[in-house]
Amino acid sequence: MTGLSDAARRLAAWNDARHVPMSTRILKLAEETGEATQAWLGYTGGNPRKGFTHDQDALVSELGDVALAAMVALASLGRDAEAEVNHRAAFVLARLANISATPNVTHPSYYSAPAHHTGRREDCRICPPLPCDVWIDHDGQARPLTERGRDVLSELEHHQHAPTQEDR
Repeated sequence: MTGLSDAARRLAAWNDARHVPMSTRILKLAEETGEATQAWLGYTGGNPRKGFTHDQDALVSELGDVALAAMVALASLGRDAEAEVNHRAAFVLARLANISATPNVTHPSYYSAPAHHTGRREDCRICPPLPCDVWIDHDGQARPLTERGRDVLSELEHHQHAPTQEDR
């Protein structure tokens, strides 16, 4: 076991000896995340009433606490915390490599925030489903689909799937 995994395992054992429930260990992660959020707001002056209240060292400490709390939760589940984090990092990096190959497409949110969501509106898991009688214009806005619009879309779809001279 490496240093981080060993530290997480020892902290999990300390919690075990005191019969700290798993739910408390997960809630500790949420608590630390809140403290990191507070540090970020203090570092950036994000709360106009309070202004700048944290320096970068305080922010880094809180982010470290978040990472450690997650690793303790992993170790509490009997996992090698560092190996699990490395596994997730490899998975996310592989996914990122696939995403980087595709163009960055966004659409306006159905809701007020965030202003845009990644991906096509039709595929969005956040916005409500589109009715079948609308289309998305070049600005990403849903518009009513007329009979002429259906004909144009059908024609465009045909041209997208028809082989071009370069494909032959």
